Amino acid sequence: MDDRGRGCPVGHMIASSAVTSVVCEFLKHTIVRHGIKPGYFVTDDDPALGRAIDNTFGAQTRRVLCAWHVQKSWYDPRCTATSSYPSILTSIPCRCCLHEYRALRLKASSTQQRWNLYGMLVAILWRCRTDEEFELSWARVLEEASGHEDTLRYLKRYRERRAAWQISCRPRTVPTTNNYVEVGRVCLPAIPLTAATTH
Repeated sequence: MDDRGRGCPVGHMIASSAVTSVVCEFLKHTIVRHGIKPGYFVTDDDPALGRAIDNTFGAQTRRVLCAWHVQKSWYDPRCTATSSYPSILTSIPCRCCLHEYRALRLKASSTQQRWNLYGMLVAILWRCRTDEEFELSWARVLEEASGHEDTLRYLKRYRERRAAWQISCRPRTVPTTNNYVEVGRVCLPAIPLTAATTH
């Protein structure tokens, strides 16, 4: 909550397993029982969380993806620490962001082409405000990735889910990130957990 008394309710779940049934129980106890009917959830792309939201709230609630997690998924976490470019198309699936998709692969592409694709995708994520702008920009991305079948398949899956990740597809009142909540996880290791504090 800020100094003007404005804020949002926050709840944290500490569990050994975040399977759908466990997340459903958490949502019921923290949201449903208080009569809250959310219009949107901003989350990463964890499938169990998505199923839990659908099972608990149904079609009345829309799930959108955290833009920070989407942008992070275009990086290779192992490469950014050791090289000078964000290798969006070269590596491993990330557990927390769009993890059902394999990371993009452009083995034959140049460093400059990787930079180009990354910049184009980030611009689409944040700056495209109309369907026309999106389609024109997306056509340029496909042209840049031409000849790389793995990349084109990956991009096709992103295109099919545009409404979940592209910023202009959500109302301005919906946050672009869920990191406001996730900041609690940074502090958590400093808090000693005992049997008394976990029940």
